[in-house]
Amino acid sequence: MLIHGACHCGNISFDLAWEPAPAEIPARACGCTFCAKHGGLWTSNPAGALRVTVKDTARVSKYSFGTHTADFHVCSACGVVPVVTSRIDGHDYAVVSVNAFENVDPALLRRSPVSFDGEDESSRLARRKRGWIGDVRWELAIPGPYRCVEMGTQAQPRLQRFFEDNPEYFSAVNGEPAQAGEAAHQLESIPPEGFSFARVFKLEFQDEHGAMIGMASIVSDLIAPSVWHIGLFIVATKLHGTGAARRMHDQLEAWMRAAGARWLRLGVVAGNARAERFWEKLGYLETRRRAGVEMGRKTHDLRVMMKPLTGGAIPEYLALVARDRPEAP
Repeated sequence: MLIHGACHCGNISFDLAWEPAPAEIPARACGCTFCAKHGGLWTSNPAGALRVTVKDTARVSKYSFGTHTADFHVCSACGVVPVVTSRIDGHDYAVVSVNAFENVDPALLRRSPVSFDGEDESSRLARRKRGWIGDVRWELAIPGPYRCVEMGTQAQPRLQRFFEDNPEYFSAVNGEPAQAGEAAHQLESIPPEGFSFARVFKLEFQDEHGAMIGMASIVSDLIAPSVWHIGLFIVATKLHGTGAARRMHDQLEAWMRAAGARWLRLGVVAGNARAERFWEKLGYLETRRRAGVEMGRKTHDLRVMMKPLTGGAIPEYLALVARDRPEAP
């Protein structure tokens, strides 16, 4: 059974694959103050697969309270909350609002009140890992020439094949092709402890046949608000020299700007001339160099670079991100 739901204006929509088709669907009326005020009625299937599509990320806000371990995704245009997520160990778990269902017979719903008062944080997260939807994929509807979607854990085999079929980045930077488990590592990786951030996006670009032709790892609000970091950006070798990499970057930049980014940040290996030329042509400026950075079998000097999106200058950026000052340790 494929359940479709959406907010009132359709900016946030979802499709939940629920197999086998349920004889009934549990609808939990949460007793917390937020859900009581919003009429929150939630359901989940741990074996289901959820695809969430956002047409305009600028019209979506996230609200959290209490333990701040769950994000309510609120459409700022119509006020509806179709989806709630909890980020646990670098992985999204979700419940969906049955009030947002658009193709389900109400007779299938079995409403029941629930209360989680007195539940400690570790028990709460463990319950969500057991009972919430674990296969969550965001289709951000990033406008541009390529289909760009968020990867979930189910993308791991496809991403591993992409890395193995396009070994140039790993050979140049790590001194060896992508190793077994590289895709799992990239999908699970988050910024180091001590780095503040809002969200990590693992994105794939697809051609007209659905084949992966590029990938990017993006971190929003890294270290400071409005600073977005490009952690990894790889384009299929067959597209090198065609302008595809620039088009993919421009697509990402427009999306990040619309979502509130004022500064883009990344690191480039000094001496990787092709990469250095690419980022410099796109308007990125060096703020500092970090010496002796170990990456795989190699040790590099790393050029920390930034790009202002709203006319700011380097001193303004460095006032926000002291780590990137030339004299920083």
